[in-house]
Amino acid sequence: MGFLALLYPILCLHFMLFYFVQPLPLCHPDQKLALLQFKSSFSYVNSTTFHFRCDQSYPTTSSWKNENVMEDCCSWEGVTCDTALGHVISLDLNCSWLQGNQFNGPIPSSSFSNLQLLTHLDFSANKLEGRLPPSLFELSQISLLRSSNNQLIGPIPNRIVRYSNLEYLDLSSNFLNGTIPSWCYSLPALRHLNLGHNQFTGHITKISSYSLEELDLSSNKLYSSFPKSIYDLQNLTSLSLSSNNLSGLVDLDMLPQNLQLLDLSENSLLTFSLNTNTHATIPDLQELYLSSCNISNFLNFKYFHNLRTLHLSNILYFSSNNLSDLVDLVRLSKNLIDLDLSRNNFPSFSLDINDNDSTFPNLQEVNLSSCNLTTFPKFLKSLHMLEWLDLSNNKICGNVPKWMLGKDSMYYLKLSHNSLTGIDSQISWHHLEYLDLSSNLLQGELPLPPNSTNMVFFSVANNKLSGNISPSIFHLSNARSLGTLVLSHNNFSGKIPRCIGSFHRYLQVLDLKMNNLSGIIPPQIFQKGNMLTTLNFNGNQLEGTLPSSLALCKELQVLDVGNNKLEDTFPNWLETLQELQVLILRGNKFHGIIRDSKAKDSFPKLRIFDISNNKFTGHLPTSFLEHFKAMMNLHEGKTQVEYMRIPGYYDSVTVTMKGLVFFLERILTIFTTIDFSKNKFDGEIPELIGKLQSLKGINLSHNYLTGSIPKSMGNLTNLEWLDLSWNNLKGEIPIELININGLSDLKLSHNKLVGCIPGGKQFNTFTNDSYEGNLGLRGFPLSSTCGRDERKQPPSSAEEDDEESGFGWKAVAVGYGCGAIFGMSMGYFVFSKGKPKWLLRMIEGNDYHRSSKRVKRPRNNNARGGVRRN
Repeated sequence: MGFLALLYPILCLHFMLFYFVQPLPLCHPDQKLALLQFKSSFSYVNSTTFHFRCDQSYPTTSSWKNENVMEDCCSWEGVTCDTALGHVISLDLNCSWLQGNQFNGPIPSSSFSNLQLLTHLDFSANKLEGRLPPSLFELSQISLLRSSNNQLIGPIPNRIVRYSNLEYLDLSSNFLNGTIPSWCYSLPALRHLNLGHNQFTGHITKISSYSLEELDLSSNKLYSSFPKSIYDLQNLTSLSLSSNNLSGLVDLDMLPQNLQLLDLSENSLLTFSLNTNTHATIPDLQELYLSSCNISNFLNFKYFHNLRTLHLSNILYFSSNNLSDLVDLVRLSKNLIDLDLSRNNFPSFSLDINDNDSTFPNLQEVNLSSCNLTTFPKFLKSLHMLEWLDLSNNKICGNVPKWMLGKDSMYYLKLSHNSLTGIDSQISWHHLEYLDLSSNLLQGELPLPPNSTNMVFFSVANNKLSGNISPSIFHLSNARSLGTLVLSHNNFSGKIPRCIGSFHRYLQVLDLKMNNLSGIIPPQIFQKGNMLTTLNFNGNQLEGTLPSSLALCKELQVLDVGNNKLEDTFPNWLETLQELQVLILRGNKFHGIIRDSKAKDSFPKLRIFDISNNKFTGHLPTSFLEHFKAMMNLHEGKTQVEYMRIPGYYDSVTVTMKGLVFFLERILTIFTTIDFSKNKFDGEIPELIGKLQSLKGINLSHNYLTGSIPKSMGNLTNLEWLDLSWNNLKGEIPIELININGLSDLKLSHNKLVGCIPGGKQFNTFTNDSYEGNLGLRGFPLSSTCGRDERKQPPSSAEEDDEESGFGWKAVAVGYGCGAIFGMSMGYFVFSKGKPKWLLRMIEGNDYHRSSKRVKRPRNNNARGGVRRN
């Protein structure tokens, strides 16, 4: 017995060591191989979007290596294994810079007939298109159905569906239309319904899904009154009906008491009723969005005790012109974290409340852009947790105060479009990721951005800064994430620092246009694996050749080196850049013959091609023109106004339109033009130019072109201006040109054209200037007339009636021409001086407001809805 008593604890210890101290099992070799194959199917992309969406972002899978056969894949970042058997059970690759293929095409209509036991189906964030197949709505056991962030069209099938188990339905961020079927509102188990960011119309019918916790119908075209059935959804915690045409009364007292998020912004005529005797109207309400609402009565915010987010951007308050009557800051919740009062230009608006520490102890994000401010609001001084601040588009002058420089907690600061004259040359915001000081009156040397390892965006464009671009600015090399560097429209001189290449793996935008920089373009700044999408050196004094290392910029979309002193032959190697959309070489000393393309797909995405005002010779580059696929059917199916942009930055370009030089601060994605003017090209204009049917403008003037005007130009039905002046063209003006209804500017002067000018339509609007210097031309508007039987296209009887009544084609087209010039000029004014809200609503619709909402880091993983990027 004594021996057994001694042996028992030894056996117990052995048992414990065997089961609890032994090493965890390694992952299975086949699963390790599968992970490595999975990794090889993706590529990395350091998108600026990651830095606003994620607390941290880096290439997680870079730790996945097979150098050591015995290496345990369970130790790799993002991989979780079962501790008992070593099986891989979970992958977390969020914010990991992964870029790869996406599913595209329609959802197969017959794929779901044999999946009746399916409970979860998620197609979100792909490129799926076409209609929703009816079979998708016959899965009786489904509990989660999600196909958000795709390109689906058409209506939701309108049928009675017994989805007794469906709890989560998300079809947001597509192009679905029609009315929302009533069955979507009556599913008994439904807890989450998101149909936002589509094109649904009609009324919101009665909602009887009483289990609903989250309801999102935002950014559609719904025009009903505020649905009273929402008052009965007592489990509702999140309600978003923003960006519709809702009207009527909202009784805040009647809303569900569990509501935590209420977003009614950007609607028509919402009025609010509040019983002021109620001490806790919605006791749990944390986020309130009422931006761009026509609020017609007083809201007393002292009854929202737990409010953490308040957005009252662009409020129209009828009973008073003093926004401080609407928002008494002292009465706002002490729990407030996010405050947005932007775009409220009330003259008496003041935020100079006492700057004591107890006002907003938790406030982290403040947006006061376009609020008519003349000074930095004093209450900001006491915000010790401030992280996000936008004071742009105000009238703040003088220096940035020292107390502002001490806000070391900030990661986002936008002070653009003010009248600031000074800032400490050594900025001390060490956690800053986004800094925009553009469009101020800053003078002297370049203020050095903070030595932050997280810097993503830095802009001092449109100031009066001078001196050299000091290499010391590139202590930003510590900022491994820098994606955008904008120093344009200043007076910087000297050379471009070579060490700019230290950002080659991260930098997407390098904009140094409109300065006095000299010397060569350093070839070292373009290294293998760089992420550049925009390179703009326009309007400097740069010399030498275009470095062939530019061919390493495989992601480049915009290359603008116009108006410099570069001297080179045409860089044919640029045709290898398959993403290039804008190529500007104008105003340099490029020369020689443009050789025929040897590539199968030369410049397939090019939309703006400007090589004007150089010394090119030989024939027009026909081999390039036949590959310009993006100029053939570019905007087919495009319905929305979109610009070339990344978050915080819009691409810009200087172009010649209708004989005038315009600086476009934003480039429409449907804008296409070619400009070969002021060179020494000879030979004929190729017929294939008629295939470029998306072109808005063609300028071939001031060359030595011969032959006749191609009849195929009549196929360019989107053309608005055509300049063939100052050449040696002969023959008659093709009658086919009358098919270009939008042509408002035509220059054929100083050629050798003969015959009768076509009559009718827009040709009745052009003046003598369009034809002077062609001694053989006859007909309107010249003094040498054509006989009635000689006119190529006499006006129809309807046109003659219009002319007799004083409303002929001349008046209409002159109006068109003036309208186009006005539109471009107004575009320059809007983007230079500010955005009139009436004009932006007319042009951009809801996208104006939606794009104005900042992209910020989520506080948790429960992000609501999807974001579609233009």
